[in-house]
Amino acid sequence: MKAKLLFAGLFLPLAFLAQQVQWASKVIDYSSQFDTKGYSANQVLGKPSCMPKGGDNPNTWSPSKKTPKEFIKVGFSKPMKIQQVIICEAYNASAVTKVELFDASGKAYKVHKGKPKLIDGGARMLYVKFPMTEYEVVAVKITVDLAWNGKYASLDAIGISESADEWIPKPVIATDVNFVSQKENLGENVNSTYDELLPVISPDGKTLFICRDDDPKGKGGQDIWVSELQPDGKWGKATNPGEPLNNSKPNFVCSVTPDGNKIIVGGVYQTEGGKGISYSMKGSRGKFEMPSKLPIKNYYNKNDYNEYCMANSGKYILMTVERDDTYGDKDIYFSMLLDNGEWSEPVNIGNVVNTASGETSPFLAADDKTLYFSSAGHMGYGSNDIFMTRRLDDTWTNWSEPVNLGPAINTPEWDAYYTIPASGDYAYFTSSGKTIGGIDVFRVKLPKEIKPDPVALVSGKVYNQKTREPLKANISYILMENGKEVGVATTNPTDGSYMISLPFGKKYGFSASAPGFIAVNENLDLSDLKEYKEVTRDLYLVPIEVGQTVRLNNIFFESGKWDLLPESYMELDKLVKVMNENPTMEIEIEGHTDDVGSDAANLTLSRNRAKSVLDYLVSKGVNAARIKSNGFGETKPIADNKTDDGKALNRRVQFTISKK
Repeated sequence: MKAKLLFAGLFLPLAFLAQQVQWASKVIDYSSQFDTKGYSANQVLGKPSCMPKGGDNPNTWSPSKKTPKEFIKVGFSKPMKIQQVIICEAYNASAVTKVELFDASGKAYKVHKGKPKLIDGGARMLYVKFPMTEYEVVAVKITVDLAWNGKYASLDAIGISESADEWIPKPVIATDVNFVSQKENLGENVNSTYDELLPVISPDGKTLFICRDDDPKGKGGQDIWVSELQPDGKWGKATNPGEPLNNSKPNFVCSVTPDGNKIIVGGVYQTEGGKGISYSMKGSRGKFEMPSKLPIKNYYNKNDYNEYCMANSGKYILMTVERDDTYGDKDIYFSMLLDNGEWSEPVNIGNVVNTASGETSPFLAADDKTLYFSSAGHMGYGSNDIFMTRRLDDTWTNWSEPVNLGPAINTPEWDAYYTIPASGDYAYFTSSGKTIGGIDVFRVKLPKEIKPDPVALVSGKVYNQKTREPLKANISYILMENGKEVGVATTNPTDGSYMISLPFGKKYGFSASAPGFIAVNENLDLSDLKEYKEVTRDLYLVPIEVGQTVRLNNIFFESGKWDLLPESYMELDKLVKVMNENPTMEIEIEGHTDDVGSDAANLTLSRNRAKSVLDYLVSKGVNAARIKSNGFGETKPIADNKTDDGKALNRRVQFTISKK
């Protein structure tokens, strides 16, 4: 079924605004239909999908019979006086022999009668014009003759207009898109005389995974190859990582996490290429290990092909598969990570994006909101074009009307497999024009109109605070406003490095965790982030040992007061959990201030803030005998009080482990 007419922001279709065309909104009757999904009568509803190129496309109505009187009758949501009917003939054009209008009483008015004849191109826009009707039109009936040449015919859309101006089909593209450079082939270090497919760029923009087809140096028909960005800005010679990522079956990378420590790959390796999806972790020697199956509830795919993309948050996976509720061929579905480590049953993201044609190669940008995909089911320049849509809420089934990325990226051929780093500076994609082989990887510098929203790429290392040695740990980040966990990651097992991407407009708390350690939490305010930003934050884990001190960075008070603000509860709940997991551990809570104000006032403030933390822990069931609190005012600074940054460091609440 066609996507509903949804318009958002700068993605308004200019042709639609210039001329008020009303497209059919319901099917009243029809003679026959080729199928119940693709080529069905409902496919004629809404705006055109495959014009002006036309062709054999499942997003059109095709009668199943070849009689002289095949017909379809459609209705319109708003009755109106008109002087034109617009018929998009996608295949075997000129088969239309009669056009009738209907008023509210059901009376028919014949406005066109013709004989079928061959025309060049096979597709056309038929404009049936007449004097302005004196009645309001509520329905239109189109009759086609399929007996005269024995061929099928397809209608893409039927519209009515109060204007006699001809409506010209044009892809819906973002307004004012201005590419400052042409797309460029990545050259012989990446591309070869063989087909390069499925490019996946790491969020930091430094590693490019590709799938190369039929290279005799590989392990099988399709292998994973990897290229690294060099200091001079050029891509290094692509290499084949060999086993275990590559075997005799088709192998390809679907996604790479921001830290580069985990990749999502197609297939199920334990069954030598079984349908599904797997993940591989980077081992201690920097090599990816044998992929393990990603468990997705009730996963099945009736199609021979599939693609996947994991969100940078690690919480969602988008996939193109064919299932019972698919609109035609493959559709885009989403699955979310559950608390037990499994993934939820796939859910169709809806018919604003999905069509009767096969959607393919979904890529979710680092903002976790902007989705790029390839389809033949939306008006474009070739057989498959790349489109962009934005997620409008947290249901993952509400999306903006897809917009075409335009002729700088899309060609008259088949375009797909689009990927961009977190910075959003370049888009990487495959194309078949001006290539070294059949299909190559290209890139183009992106204008702001089709970039995703800005993110901060946060990186650093996780250390043992006592020994300063790097640690293997899990990373979690939450929204400060409600404590919801919105992303997860892991550190590199060798050097403890991590990397996460945080979308703009929110305040985040993030921390690392490992057995036997207490996390020192950090926070980052991205409320006013306007452009891509890179942030370095090392994280420290405190061993659970007597004498170790932990600073509570994510607890908050109003200025000069000691009542805990709600944003503090998440941090303190983690401490409650640590106390429960270590039932013999005892702590001493300390409050400290900067030197603003009197000594006596600061001493009182620090003592009361420490006491507020103690009271909260006790209210959550921690035995009061295990906790002591005290305040030291401004007497124990850890930084210079002459600067704002120094004062901020001195204003702190921390605890020291007094008994393990």
